[in-house]
Order: sequence, then C-alpha cells, then structure tokens
Amino acid sequence: SLQKGQACAYCRRRKMASKCDGRRPVCGPCLRGCRPDDCEYTDSHNRSRAEILEEDISRIESRIYELEHPAQGAGGSVPLHHPYSQLDLRPKCTAYHKCFTPQDLSVCTFLALHIDTFLPYASDWGFFLDPTRFRHDALLPLPIGHHSRPTPALLTAIYLVGIALSDSPALRIHEKPFLSRALSSLSISLSGMHPRKAIHTLQTEIILSNYFYASGRFLEGRYHTTAAVSLVVSSALLKPESSTGTIWPNARTAESLDACWTTIILDKSWAIALTMPPNFNDEGCNGMLELPFPADSTPVRGDTIGYPRFYPIQQSSNSQPPSTVAQFLDGTEICTNAASAKILLAKATVLWERANNLVVGWKSGTPSIHEINSHANMFTDMNPDEYNQFSNAFSILDIRIHDFHNNLATAPAPNSRALVFGHSIAHAAVIQLHRPFTRMNPISKQKCSAAAKSILILVTDAALRASVFINPVM
Repeated sequence: SLQKGQACAYCRRRKMASKCDGRRPVCGPCLRGCRPDDCEYTDSHNRSRAEILEEDISRIESRIYELEHPAQGAGGSVPLHHPYSQLDLRPKCTAYHKCFTPQDLSVCTFLALHIDTFLPYASDWGFFLDPTRFRHDALLPLPIGHHSRPTPALLTAIYLVGIALSDSPALRIHEKPFLSRALSSLSISLSGMHPRKAIHTLQTEIILSNYFYASGRFLEGRYHTTAAVSLVVSSALLKPESSTGTIWPNARTAESLDACWTTIILDKSWAIALTMPPNFNDEGCNGMLELPFPADSTPVRGDTIGYPRFYPIQQSSNSQPPSTVAQFLDGTEICTNAASAKILLAKATVLWERANNLVVGWKSGTPSIHEINSHANMFTDMNPDEYNQFSNAFSILDIRIHDFHNNLATAPAPNSRALVFGHSIAHAAVIQLHRPFTRMNPISKQKCSAAAKSILILVTDAALRASVFINPVM
C-alpha cells in the first residue's frame, strides 16, 4: 500500500486514497474510470499543477471582484503581493493549450488566454464586434468597467465561453461561477455610463443565448434571444435613418448592420428549430422588409472570424444601394451575390423562415403539390381563394430558393464554418418547403433527399470535424 500523501490528487479528492495504486502516468482507479488526463502526484515539497492553477484562479477571481466593487474594499484589508514575483503581462499566448503554464499566469495572460480561445470560434457564437479592436480594448491596463474597455458583462461572457471551450478540468470547474457573474453583470449593464453599453449588452445577450442553446437549456436561450431582439427594436436599428429613400447612409457603420442581422438570424433560426414563433415578425415589423443585407467583404482571417467588420458602407453616386429583404423576396434585387458568409447566411435564413411559415399554414387535407401544379380541382380543406394564394406563394418561393441555389453553385466551395452553416441553412429551406409533400409528390421527395445528402456532406467534412465547436443550430 502507498504511504500517506502518495496517492494521486484525483483519488485524494474523491476520498479514495486507500485504493490508489500510484501507477504512472495513470493509476488503476483512474484508468478504470476512463479519466482523459494523466494523474497528478505531489510530495511533501511540491504541489500539483492543478492545485497551483486553482489557487491562481481563485486569486484572480478575488482581484476581479475587488476591481468590480471598489467601494466594498475601501475600509478592508490591503492586498499584499510577493515583492519578487515575476509577472509576464504580455498577451503573448495564441494557442490556448500549448502555452498555458500556471507559473506565467497573471491577470493579463488569464484574460488573453480566454479571449484567444474564443476568437477562433467567434462567428459561431454570434460575435459581430471587430475582433482586433475588441482584443486590444479588453487587454488595456485599465480597471474593469473603464469606458475604454468592453463592459464587464461582455468580458465575463467571453471568459465563460473560453472556459467552456477548454478541455482542462481545472478550468471547467469555474464555468458555473463565471456564468453567475456574467448574468449578474448583465442585469445592470444598461444602467451604467459606458459609451457603448447598448451594443455591448446586445452582444452579451447573443453570446449567452448561444451558450444556453449549446448547453441544451433552450428556455434560457430563448429568454436571452428575446432580450436581444428587444434591444434591437428599442434602439431603432431596423429603421432607415432618412426619409429620402437612401437606406443605411455612409454614417452608419457595418457594425450596426451586422448586429441587427446577427440578432435576426439567431431569433429566426432557433424559432424554427424549437417550433416556436419568432420575436421578429415580418408582418408586424415593416423595418425588417426594408432592411438591407450585410455589406459584402473579403475575409482577412480565414476561418478565424469569417469576415472583417468596422468599415462604413461605401456607396458612391454610381453604385447601386444594397438590396433589401423585400427586393430579394420579390426577385427585383440587382445584385444577387451570395458568396460572402454574411450575405449567404442572411438570405438563407430568410428563405428558411419563409418556407416554414408557408408550410405551417398548409392544411393536411389540402391537395398535394403535384395536384396544385397540375391545377387539380381538389380543395378538401381549402376554399378556392386559399388554394390560389397557397399555390402562388409556394411556386414563387420554390423558384426563389432554386435561383438562390443556382447562385451558390457558381460560388467558391465553402471553406469555413460560417459558409458551411450558411449552405446548410439554404438546404434546410428546401427540406422545410417540400417535407410535408414527400409522400404525395416524387419531386418533393427527390428535392428533400438531395438537400439532406448535401448537408451530410458538409457536416462530415474533415476540417469541420476537427473543430471544437460549431453553431448549435446544426
């Protein structure tokens, strides 16, 4: 049997020290328990890596709390620090698991590690802010809550996602405290004096929505999605700034447009997935139909984000204004480009929701699409007016989806998670429109089958399988 203190740290924490056999790199109980990590051992002189890490994280959490609540610490104890400790404050780590060493851990590197873990997957979490500017502002040597830094709620949400994306058990145990802190900070995020509190609060709501959806907590995800929609509507992002017919003038940055579309896509895609009505309603929100699609751009970071942001929508006197949702749906848009991830995903989501809304109104006793297209005179549960309205709407939407897929066929193959997601939603629109009629119409069955196979090919791509995280809608 092992001497006292020689059992691995995991067995000691589980009160199973007597059963630990001390084998390295993995002891017998941990091997039988299929633990993914090697065992950690300590002696009378050294502490384990996990113990050092947990102590450092606790110290940093305490320091963050002191900075967030300066008034509470005014009459308290004075924090002391080791005079000879060497703290490397340079945000040098870009690979989260390769350069994580507790000896180098400081507040700055702690923040940089989590931000750099998050940014490669930012587009999957609905991050619409400029990533370069955000990282720079987040790592400024200024107090938490300073106007030059992101709001505390947004920073904490990013740290939460960084922890959730990590594979370190020592970090994952801090996920719940950071979630609680993010929710607490979010509740007062709009009451402060931060100059960008509205847009940062919206970004926080979107990130937390995706966090809860990815965790299977759909009710909480829906709650934060509704809050995000309320922020967009209350801030008038859906309304043109002038009444002269010029929509989205140069003074408005692409960030606002990205924020609006990110919220719309989040709301509508999850409404379909959860079979619930969306918060954005086209009939009750005319601004939605007049909203232009995101400005086109060329990716500069590959799959890191998918596209750059923080650029004005340049519109010369000779250029055409950006097409709107209404123009896209009625086929009058001049530019039909859908190559960029932003435009592709926005248009695909619009088609997906339109298909869903149309088939929801279809009645089980109505004629099949084959009978509709052949003008069969069967109106079991539909009167002639309903039949004509449904037939026309179905034909127009089917043509619009077909044209959209033809444009995709000429675009480059999807080479990023953002493009894969957009292509998948476009195929989902085909399935959503034709699925109710697969038993009656061979054409609908063939289209659904082809779309499903296309999605399967996309999601089984080797590069996508290697990703730690993909959009939870998929």
